[in-house]
Amino acid sequence: MSKVLLVDDEKSLNAVLSRGLTYEGFEVISAFSGNEALELLSDSEFVVDLVVSDLYMDEGGGQQLIKWLKENRPNLKVLAISGEDKESFMSALDLVGDEGIPTMEKPFMVSQLADVVRGMLNSNLF
Repeated sequence: MSKVLLVDDEKSLNAVLSRGLTYEGFEVISAFSGNEALELLSDSEFVVDLVVSDLYMDEGGGQQLIKWLKENRPNLKVLAISGEDKESFMSALDLVGDEGIPTMEKPFMVSQLADVVRGMLNSNLF
């Protein structure tokens, strides 16, 4: 079973996505801020196959998290999600220096997220 770290500060959305991905066959660990995710990921024994992170969060955003992942866990697959408009979304990715990160714009269906996660896990491209 693939392990996914889901990072989103919207608690209700985090819960819905977590339940949906679990139903789709993934093991999900939830974090509610970039800072919380960094605490987990800083432990070398904490292993996940993929990180799904919102880019805009109040306590330690996804932008900082993605920068940290690029420097400290460059082989870990990352999917950036956001409810911001496309231009803000792409500007945020440009700030972290990685426009090549797969993205999804909210709102989306859990089944769509599961399909993208599954595709990323089965691909050597990301």
